[in-house]
Amino acid sequence: MIRGVGLGFFCFLALLSRSWAAQTSASSKTSASAVSADPLQQAIADLKNPDVAPRQEAVQKLSQLRDPRSVPALIESLKDSNSAVRAAVIDALGLLRARQASQAIGELLLKDADAQVRQACAISLGYIRDSQTISSLIAGLKDPSEGVRHAVIRTLSLFRTSESLKALMGSLEHKDPTMRRAAAEALGELGMEEALPALANHLEEPDPFFRQTVANALGRFSGTKAVEPLKKLLSDKDSNVKLEAAHALAGMQENVGADIALRSLTDPSPGIRQKAADILGMVGDKDKAYSALQKAWKDEKDLGTKHVFELKLNQLRAKHRIKEKTDIEKTKN
Repeated sequence: MIRGVGLGFFCFLALLSRSWAAQTSASSKTSASAVSADPLQQAIADLKNPDVAPRQEAVQKLSQLRDPRSVPALIESLKDSNSAVRAAVIDALGLLRARQASQAIGELLLKDADAQVRQACAISLGYIRDSQTISSLIAGLKDPSEGVRHAVIRTLSLFRTSESLKALMGSLEHKDPTMRRAAAEALGELGMEEALPALANHLEEPDPFFRQTVANALGRFSGTKAVEPLKKLLSDKDSNVKLEAAHALAGMQENVGADIALRSLTDPSPGIRQKAADILGMVGDKDKAYSALQKAWKDEKDLGTKHVFELKLNQLRAKHRIKEKTDIEKTKN
């Protein structure tokens, strides 16, 4: 009897032990599953994967999550041996506006051996907008890669400081014509009045594309100080420069370029015809401009341009309170 009780007791203990082990194992698996189910922690862990592809996927995932908790791990990954991974990390830090990474990114802009990485640095610093990196950006204007230099110029245009202004005005003298055009465009975006004399000094540059960019840049300035330089460009020998100047002036409600727009309504280029219509929509009169646009609409074969003409006719009708039916309305009826 005693032997029977002892055997049953030991069987009970064995079953209890197995049950406890099973529960412990299930609990461990649940805990591990919970960790792996956290996409943030999983992606951070994958940043240290020995293979490149999982590291790239991890950076992409962190970029999508936009979680500030990933910033320290991403900063550490700026040291990744693979240039594509480094560039992706820099992009992710830019999207996160990770100001604590700006100094490290500024250093990479000047030191990384890969042009793609340096270009990513310049773009990312534009998202972060830390004025402490302006000196690095200015130094980046001397980068051997054209793509990096252009990215630097675009980012500098986001900083309304005397340092960025001086650097951009200096780039108007760059030996590369594409850099000069980029600098002029950036100065227009910057919109600092101190840049006006520098732009006005380049109205007679031999490159017509540069003069056209200068006209566009001048049109971005508020106030009246850009009007006189733009009026000078209305006499430019290049028709595209004249039209750009007329468009910029129209944006300032100056109608001195309206005749240029009227002549451009029959230009072979749809883009030119549309820009001409836009000028007339802004500053055209209710007689000459309105009639010319109606005729241009009737003769136009390009559907996109025809639609633009229709919009500008409606703009003139509203502006001058023209009540008579247009040819467009007669056609629709």
